[in-house]
Amino acid sequence: MALPKLVGVYNLEGCIHQGFLPKLQDLSREHPVRLSATNVAKAREFRAGVQTTLWVASRIVYIGMAWLLVIAWFVAWLRNRLKPRPADVRQIGRPTVKRLSCGMGCVRGPDRPGQ
Repeated sequence: MALPKLVGVYNLEGCIHQGFLPKLQDLSREHPVRLSATNVAKAREFRAGVQTTLWVASRIVYIGMAWLLVIAWFVAWLRNRLKPRPADVRQIGRPTVKRLSCGMGCVRGPDRPGQ
């Protein structure tokens, strides 16, 4: 049985039960540990992902409240934008009159028939 490149002892009882104790005793601890840059980068990315997840999970209530405020503001903005303006509201009994402009300063309407 060949010794794997990566050895991690998480449970000494399990190592004894599986017969790894003699191999661990013969393992030379004097050799330097060599890690590739890609493995270090992967571990760093994994750690950053776990930290981000924990940060978001610990502040989920505040993030949810912020989203609710954004949605409430957006709904209020839409309601205000879609609300009829005083110029758009027709008054009962008065017909609406449009003034037409010829583009050169002349305005035609019921009170100014033309120039």
